[in-house]
Amino acid sequence: MDEQLQQQVNGGVNQGVGRVKEAAGALLGDLKIEAQGRAQQLRGQAESLYGDTMERLNTVTHERPAVALGTALGIGVIIGILLAR
Repeated sequence: MDEQLQQQVNGGVNQGVGRVKEAAGALLGDLKIEAQGRAQQLRGQAESLYGDTMERLNTVTHERPAVALGTALGIGVIIGILLAR
């Protein structure tokens, strides 16, 4: 399984487990478990977003290498200008 898909799957699993923990914490009145569940959901969302972003970057890089190279060059120039100040 490639890294992007793995991140997306892990993200979905963490979101699901987080929802269950959050609901269990709310049902039991345990704020710590509820907060842990919410944190796990956020982690899952971040993992899914990372996987999606990496997949899109790979697609653009393979389909339009000149655009990807130009974008990287532009970002490098901007960072260089900002650091030179």
